[in-house]
Formats: sequence, structure tokens, C-alpha cells
Amino acid sequence: MALSTISGTTGITDATITSAKLADFSAAVDLNGVELLLDADADTSISADTDDRIDFKIANVEHFSFSNSSGDTVIKPMVDAKDIIFQQYDGNKVLEINDGGFVGVGGNSNASGTIRIFEDTDDGNNYVGLSVGNVTTAYTLVFPNADGSNGQAMVTNGSGVLSFTDVSSAADDISAGDAAINLTTSAGNITIDAQGGDTDIIFKGTDSSSDITALTLDMSDAGTAVFNHDIRVADGGQIGSASDADAMTIAANGQVTFTQTLIGTALDISGDVDVDGTLEADAITVNGATLTETVTDLVGGMVSSNTETGISVTFEDGDNTLDFALAAAQTTITSILATDLKIGEDDQTKIDFETADEIHFYASNAEQVYVADGILGPQTDNDVDLGASGVEYKDLYIDGVAYLDAIGFGTTAMTLPSADGSANQILVTDGSGTLSFADNSGISMGKAIAAAIVFG
Repeated sequence: MALSTISGTTGITDATITSAKLADFSAAVDLNGVELLLDADADTSISADTDDRIDFKIANVEHFSFSNSSGDTVIKPMVDAKDIIFQQYDGNKVLEINDGGFVGVGGNSNASGTIRIFEDTDDGNNYVGLSVGNVTTAYTLVFPNADGSNGQAMVTNGSGVLSFTDVSSAADDISAGDAAINLTTSAGNITIDAQGGDTDIIFKGTDSSSDITALTLDMSDAGTAVFNHDIRVADGGQIGSASDADAMTIAANGQVTFTQTLIGTALDISGDVDVDGTLEADAITVNGATLTETVTDLVGGMVSSNTETGISVTFEDGDNTLDFALAAAQTTITSILATDLKIGEDDQTKIDFETADEIHFYASNAEQVYVADGILGPQTDNDVDLGASGVEYKDLYIDGVAYLDAIGFGTTAMTLPSADGSANQILVTDGSGTLSFADNSGISMGKAIAAAIVFG
């Protein structure tokens, strides 16, 4: 077909184009809204048939246009529900402006798409990039409607909606990590709070290969601590209450010291007990046997024994320990250390064991009777009352043979002879309480019979 030629003086006329290009123009060329065809089949063109807009037609379809709006350049697709796609030469999609309302950054077979935000060119060519890994499903994150407050963090609601919140997230389920975790604060407390009713705080771990619950704080019982195994404190460590922190101290050798009154309905003791205060119990069990007697006024070296069970309780002077021992059943006290056994509350009535192989009995803080090597005798010039209907013996000494200085009946005391007299003599009185041996001649029969009745 004949094409129009452009002449610098006569305009466009039908003629044959003899040159591969248009002649240079020295003045503007006015197409006056006529479509400029670009390909041989005349279906690709540029036109400006609409004022202030350039339209691009490809394959006889108007695809996009350039226009302006208040001075802004507008690139607009001219087919509804179609996208604007930027491709590399090899066909990989670099950028997509999608009619669905999103911009896509394409990747290739070697890397995912990346958005790079560069720094100020005065600072260099560094950038911050946003990319994506190998996700298993597509998702969209919706940014918050505001920028949040200082120190807040961005969190998701699980459906892709992000928001700013204080850094105090709910710890319903924290996944297991592979390294140590430190909870550290430079000031203030660290609080673990199980707020549900009767919900316990449980500490778990692994013993070798077995999962165990090491400690449970039972909130249904006011926080009672339930330990799975031992409780250990440092050598010399203390256990006590809020008002008395050192009520119990455990030494390095395991010895336990109580600084206050030890009270219990029953105590089962198999070792040593060191009590600085008072030991009170309704019953004390030692090696399986029970001591129910009350032990008071323990003094250095004293031993108290239960004659039915053979249990002895000893306070040894010098080591401040209360020792419990269990022997075979016994009817007498068999082990007394060298000290006094005090019986009365005023310490004036006692039994003294300080002299070897001797027992001394005191009343009103004065020695009355002693026993030594099978001998029973008085230690002072006091009467010895044996409880025989008011009968009292003066200076009684028993060692297979009886020796009497005086004998009393009721309130009457009679002095015995200093020698045993001669054969066939009889015991007579002078009428003033003194007895003597005399021949029986001249003594009335009645007096002799009376003496025989009294003295056998």
C-alpha cells in the first residue's frame, strides 16, 4: 500500500518511501490525534485520541495508557482484571502489579524474591532486605493500625494480624529449646504465678533417662512444698520460721540442734539428740521400745532408767547431749555415773554415787545412811527409823551380826550395855533408860519374865 510521506513544506502526501527513516524535522509534527501504527499488520499502535493521554495498543487491544493527575504521572492498564508484569529477558517475573491489589516480587530457581531498601547514598550502598524462606503455605501479615508505645513488641493473633503489645506474652506452651535458659532481672522480683484455682506449680526434670517431678508446690494446700526426694542444706544450715529463722541447725556431721522447745506427741529416736531448749513428749520411742516416764532436772552425768523396758536416758556432762540407750529388761538401775541422783525438787534429798562401790543416802541435805560392800549403816549420830511400829535403832550396823547402841519404843529411848555380859546373866534396867547385864539372883521373877518377853 502507499504510505504517507512527510514533507517539510507540503505536509503528508501519498508517495513511495525511499528512505528507511523519516526525514529530520525542524519543527513539531502534529498528528492531530491520528493513530500511529507501529507494525506491519497495523494492530500495534500509539494514539492520543483522548486529550492528555497516550494509549498503547497491542494486538489490536488497548493495554495501558500514560496520563497525568494533578501533575502526577499515571500508568494505567486499559483492560479490567489484568496485571502489569515486569519480566527479565529469560522470562522470570521480577515484579507484578496485580489487579488483586498486591505487588509481587518474583524469584527464580536459585533464590526467592527480595525487596531491598538501601541506605542513604552518602552513607554507602548497604541495605535491609526482606525475603522469604521455603514456606509450606502462603500467608499474609496484616500490619498494626498504629505504631505502638515505647518498648512494645509486635505479636500475631495466629491469623496473620499483627499488633503492638507490652512484652508480657501468655506462656501457655513454650516449645523446648536446645540450650540453657536464664531468667535475669537487674532490679525487681521474678514472679511465677499460677492464677487458676488450686493449680499447682510443678518443677520437672530428667533423672538419667527418666522424667521425674522433683518438686510440687500444692496450691490446694496453701502452697505446701512436696519434694520427690531429699532436702539438703549447707553445712551449718538453718531451718526455721519467718519469726525464728534458726530454730533448727544442721551441722556438717548431721547433728541437729534445736534452739526452742521440742514438742511432740511421740518421738522415735534411734540416734543422738542434742537439745538446747526443753524436750517435751507424751512418749519417746528408742529403738522400738517406749519410754513414758517424764525426765526432768537433768544434771551432769545423771542416768534415768525405765525398769520395765531397760531404757536409759543419760545427760553426759561436757558434751551437751541427751543420750538414749536400750539394754535388756532390768529391775534395778545398773549404771550410775559419779554424781548425785537428786530426788527432791530442792536438791536436798538425793542419792550419792561419788565414792566407788558405795551408795550414800541424803535427807534434808544431810547424809543419813550408806551402803558399802553389803554393809548398811548410818553416817551420823542420827536415829535410823526402820518403820517397825515406832521402833528406832541407834547406830545400827548389819554385817551378819547385829550391834545396837540403843533401842527406842515410841518416845522412850533405852541405852544398851556396852558388852554382852556373862553366862546366865540377864538384862535389867536401872529405871532411867539404861540397860545392863546382871546375875539373876535377887531379881524378882516378874522382872525376869518381862525382860525375856521384850528381848526374846
